Amino acid sequence: MLSKAKANKFVPWKDLFTSEDLERYAHFKSFGYRLIMDKEKFDIVYGGKGLINKYYQNDNSVGENFYNRHKRYKTSNFGFGIRMFRVLVDNERGVAFKSFSEFYNSSSSKSIIRGLLFMVAYTIARILGVYSYSKDKNNIEYIKESLQDS
Repeated sequence: MLSKAKANKFVPWKDLFTSEDLERYAHFKSFGYRLIMDKEKFDIVYGGKGLINKYYQNDNSVGENFYNRHKRYKTSNFGFGIRMFRVLVDNERGVAFKSFSEFYNSSSSKSIIRGLLFMVAYTIARILGVYSYSKDKNNIEYIKESLQDS
């Protein structure tokens, strides 16, 4: 879908652990490119509550694969914790939730500690810069509005 060299040179990849593909799709759409993707498959990968939870839970194949992939880069628990926190920050940067509440609600697991982690991650993401291509929609909603039903 996004492999034409002419188009790719205008939309470089951002250096994010997660959501770099969402950021890239939204960036292409903002330039007027037509996105050809199956809406149902897009919903399976990016839709619904628990978008962030899939990265932290190891009880399903997506979460387990993601967890294990990141675990192999860090040998200490502290290093792994820092890496997973960066995943959280980069998720906000790539998805571009429009409020802290929307960002926090993307996780189906709630607690005071998790709320504080999300608050710090949201603040850091805003300082580093969030890649948003719509004034009123996050990048997932922005991309979905132009996809066809399967």
